[in-house]
Amino acid sequence: NIARHIQIGIGASLWVIWNCRNDMIFNSKNFINFLQAIYRVTAWIRTWSLLTRADFGKLLVTGCNSW
Repeated sequence: NIARHIQIGIGASLWVIWNCRNDMIFNSKNFINFLQAIYRVTAWIRTWSLLTRADFGKLLVTGCNSW
């Protein structure tokens, strides 16, 4: 289901934005660039794909590879 893939991508993106914000405020880290954020999003999606059915997880990893 494409809607579920989109939800996972949006969730991972929001999670990365939140974590980057917390790093900047609480850990005095510099702002990361866009490519680093994309890498973090794909890393979270790959991690979360391990918690799904095998066929669905495989689609998530394939999507991350194409990013």
